[in-house]
Amino acid sequence: MWRLSVLAFLIGCDEYGLKTDFQDTALPGTESGDCSFCIISVDPSSGPLAGGTAVTITGNGFTNGARARFGGVEIDVTHIDEQNIAITSPPSFVEGPVDVTVWTAEEQTKLSSGFTYTDSPPQDTQDDTDSGNDTDNENDDTDNENDTGGNDSGGNATGLTGGLIELSLQVDPYQLISTQGYLVYTSAMLHTPTSGSWLDWITSEGTCSPSVQPQVLSTASEQLGNWTYLTTGAVSINLQQVNSNGVVTYSADNLSSDVYIKGAGYTFSAPEQGIEIPNAVVTPMGLGNFGPIEYFSAADPFTNIFTTATTFTWEPDSDVASTMWFIVENYDSTGTQLVANFQCNASDTGMYQIPANMFINSMAGDILVIQMYRIRKGSVLHPQNGSTIESFSMTGGLGIAIYY
Repeated sequence: MWRLSVLAFLIGCDEYGLKTDFQDTALPGTESGDCSFCIISVDPSSGPLAGGTAVTITGNGFTNGARARFGGVEIDVTHIDEQNIAITSPPSFVEGPVDVTVWTAEEQTKLSSGFTYTDSPPQDTQDDTDSGNDTDNENDDTDNENDTGGNDSGGNATGLTGGLIELSLQVDPYQLISTQGYLVYTSAMLHTPTSGSWLDWITSEGTCSPSVQPQVLSTASEQLGNWTYLTTGAVSINLQQVNSNGVVTYSADNLSSDVYIKGAGYTFSAPEQGIEIPNAVVTPMGLGNFGPIEYFSAADPFTNIFTTATTFTWEPDSDVASTMWFIVENYDSTGTQLVANFQCNASDTGMYQIPANMFINSMAGDILVIQMYRIRKGSVLHPQNGSTIESFSMTGGLGIAIYY
């Protein structure tokens, strides 16, 4: 279900991509950072799932061009001055905290868990921010306009994870020499609700860590029939059932690039089970106003990386629910010995410098295989049992550099 590109065809980065100009730049902070632009408080800091709470975001540096978001939902701003933004909280499908973000065309700032959705009786949140108080959830239907009745009576699974849906586009190095140049794939698995997350192995925003293999959360899969579908607008993707040793997933591979719509919410449906989940996976925008083939140019296959100036630049996206994800495989100069393998997750600000200490074991002439993606993670509720279905989507590709 997860794929990592391998070294097969040497490609480098174009004008947006890897920069190595010895300029000492760093990733601007989004949690605290320079308080000339920051969020200080959100008042009130909680409200009902139905939304409609009048909220004031207090901080510094707000301008008439600033916009605001609760979690993954952009909010209409009803008043703004230098220190205050007035909004009305949108409805939420899931109880628990959400990040509050304010951004302009130049910068963004985020208050993690700045607002909490809560209804009675109390419920666990959709992720690991919950306090473990998993109670009987008489109100678990609050989000389910498409609830089919199912088994959500006395068997609720709010606070537990019940599946993963993925839709991704990347430059495939094998296909760069052909006319397609893209690899588009999607997969879905719904399973018996269990604790944990499918996506914990991805390092948190603003940090780097050794790369690890994705963790399989559950193999107790749901049988949804022979086919499931992802649809948005006029696009419909058929996902065929794959049964491997009793583990059932639904997938489609080698799809044409036009089925991947940037910045779109896809509905997941399993008609044989009466399941339909709007916005089950939401795709991030692309990397700038051009496609991956232009972004990762084969004309200049080698780019030099220096210890003090490993700076990536790209065209930032106003969708602050997305982050940038870098995966680096460091091989020796022969390309046969893996020296280091790490990942970094950065805010979508348009610029990021990999910390120099990540290259502590690198030597001159080492080959670096660099994957650079814009990613978006999310979650929705299973309409029949109230468990969280996680989602993951990415777009980007692979480049090669020589370390000096």
